Amino acid sequence: MKRFFNETFPMDIPFMAPYPDFFSFSSILMLSVLIAWGMRESSLLNKIFTVVNLLTVAIVIVTGIFKVDFKNWNIPKNELPQNGKGGEGGFLPFGWSGVFVGAATCFYGFVGFDAVATTGEEAKRPTKDIPLAIVLSLAIITSSYCGIAIVLTLMWPYYDQDPEAPFPHIYNKLNWYGLEWVVTVGAVFALFTNMIGTLFPLPRILYSMASDGLLFEIFSKVDSKTKTPFWGTLICGAFAAVLSSLFNLQQLMDMMSIGTLMAYSLVCICVMILRYTNDGTEQSTVNESDRGGFCIMQLISSSFNLSNSRVTNKRTARLSTIIIIIYVVVSICFCWTMSKAQINGQLNAITGTALGVFGFCLVVLCVSLFRQPQSSKRPLFVVPWVPFVPCLSVVLNIYLMTLLDSATWVRFIIWLFIGILIYLFYGLRHSEERLTRRRTLDEAYMKPICYDIQAC
Repeated sequence: MKRFFNETFPMDIPFMAPYPDFFSFSSILMLSVLIAWGMRESSLLNKIFTVVNLLTVAIVIVTGIFKVDFKNWNIPKNELPQNGKGGEGGFLPFGWSGVFVGAATCFYGFVGFDAVATTGEEAKRPTKDIPLAIVLSLAIITSSYCGIAIVLTLMWPYYDQDPEAPFPHIYNKLNWYGLEWVVTVGAVFALFTNMIGTLFPLPRILYSMASDGLLFEIFSKVDSKTKTPFWGTLICGAFAAVLSSLFNLQQLMDMMSIGTLMAYSLVCICVMILRYTNDGTEQSTVNESDRGGFCIMQLISSSFNLSNSRVTNKRTARLSTIIIIIYVVVSICFCWTMSKAQINGQLNAITGTALGVFGFCLVVLCVSLFRQPQSSKRPLFVVPWVPFVPCLSVVLNIYLMTLLDSATWVRFIIWLFIGILIYLFYGLRHSEERLTRRRTLDEAYMKPICYDIQAC
């Protein structure tokens, strides 16, 4: 199929795929129609695909145990091929930098578990079922990926792998032709499972945004028969199908990775902002030492909460937000400096000093945020160890984003620019929040003024 499309429909465009992938185009359209048809039908098909996918994973792990060779994890450099694909050999042939570059690219493998969070209206017990489903999904995904990666690298040398079809390639090398076809069929089912998990949450997210007036009204329409955002699902599916047919796999992976990392970073930032927001339940008092003009001691006292206040107010909420913003900016500087040093392969005195200063600032900001009082409003399921876990997540996500190539960043910036234009020229004018505030102001202006105090 690849050879036929490449010879019949070639596209000589540098930043696009070598040929239009009609198979992926038709597959995504078909699944989009199925998802738009109804939750029950798509859920049943997803369960079938998931079971077949897990059976394939089990077959790969069990059969791979019989061909495990731990020497493949510690191949000397003198036994590597001369084409330079083997790196330096050993357990980490490309060093820790190779590990992080691979993590940034393959982060798309975890995309889909967050789809559970978009099904709050369809869950029976969302406060309990959704957190449990997220944790179980992450556990299953991590176990499956680690198991397959371990077996894959122990069965066959890493430098002789086929990235497009790794397990069929290995089984073909081992003359296990029956298992080669079994794994190939299982990979197709896994592909459909991944597509369902990716296509399912997108129209629901757009539905929420359109309901708030931030996107076009067509995305907020729910079909009376299917009880799903029918047209929103079809539009999202058609757009995804066009992208999949025009760009190659590496480009799509990088775009999905950078978008997912950005979204997860924003979630961590929002978690910290909400945790330190002013809940309005109690009124905090201001110490006499904090009153008066600005001074260094007052700044230090407020930044590290030396008065040990445990009640949030507008002042602490505003200070926490400022600390979070500064932390994000310093994180970007720290990660960008580290990625540049990693790409250049050397760490000079200036770069080392900059990393030390940025790292020290990150620690100080994190401690300062930890000292601030947190909101007393706690839902049933909360992020533990705030702000340390979200702060660490922000740094790691930004660092992985800086490891992606410049072409990915250009496409991502163009995508963000289009989104900003939609927000500025449509979302601002049709936002429900803006319309609500305008109605409130209109009612206040239209209210008659009473001049007789006794009559009022």
